[in-house]
Amino acid sequence: MELYDKCGPGLGDCKPPLWAPDSKRFAMNAPEQGRYNPTSFYQLKGDKWEELDDGLNDALDQVLEKAIAAQMKKRGLRKKTELRLVSNPFKTINWLDSDTALVYGSKGEVVLGNADVGFAASYLFTIKINY
Repeated sequence: MELYDKCGPGLGDCKPPLWAPDSKRFAMNAPEQGRYNPTSFYQLKGDKWEELDDGLNDALDQVLEKAIAAQMKKRGLRKKTELRLVSNPFKTINWLDSDTALVYGSKGEVVLGNADVGFAASYLFTIKINY
């Protein structure tokens, strides 16, 4: 299995995988470069490793977006105010058991054209993988 597209173009950019206790799943955290750093999950199916592409990062991002929207509303800004992404890392911290992982996610954005007005949200998610 090649993980080149998850690790970036440079050699040594990948961190070691975080293995689930039963060694049938692992998580890969993207290298810390750029604004968006997703986490990916893989599972052994038969004798092949497959990425569990279930929209996890998008689902976590929606939770962060709701928190930022609430902050914007509190400051009196419209929903349609354009924001610029500053950072959006997701990082698997560890496995609680073979099906459950802890994932840290955060998002930082500033108002487009006014970097002095910004918003941020951070959560520690418990992810249950049911495959």
